[in-house]
Amino acid sequence: SFLTEGDHVAIPGKLGPRVSPKRRRPSTIKRRRMQKRLDAVSDVGFRPVVAKRGYEADDAVASIVAMGADADIHNIAVASADADMASLLSANVVWLRLKFGAGTSMKSSCVTYDDWLREHGFSPSLYADWVALGGKRGSAARRGGAGDIRGADGVTPKVAAELVARFGGVEACL
Repeated sequence: SFLTEGDHVAIPGKLGPRVSPKRRRPSTIKRRRMQKRLDAVSDVGFRPVVAKRGYEADDAVASIVAMGADADIHNIAVASADADMASLLSANVVWLRLKFGAGTSMKSSCVTYDDWLREHGFSPSLYADWVALGGKRGSAARRGGAGDIRGADGVTPKVAAELVARFGGVEACL
């Protein structure tokens, strides 16, 4: 098994969920989801690491992963529903991809570097280039909010994957 008891698991998110400007208190569902994430990793013996208020969770997790690599810490798992976490995958980092259902139900799957490479045909380190070329329709965009990233005109995610696999980053494709 990749992970053993006592390894670190980075969970993007904040202990206190954001309060919508229209609300006076945090969403009960957001609080329950964050608690469910914390409980899920703690129950199997991992030590959760959560971002502090005032910091973007993605940036905090990327920093934690980088510090782990610098400190020669092996077997880091990132538990998140955010597809951008794929860019952190390496031989020492796995992504516990969380999928939320109705209410507080949650499913998860473990994605390794090799899984990503097999499914997409290019290194996870080129994830940002893939999104820049092919675009990304975020869950927030489906609800009418921000999160939609427009790619290059006429380039689908499938074509973007082929370009990135063949040429490398965006600059190499130009």
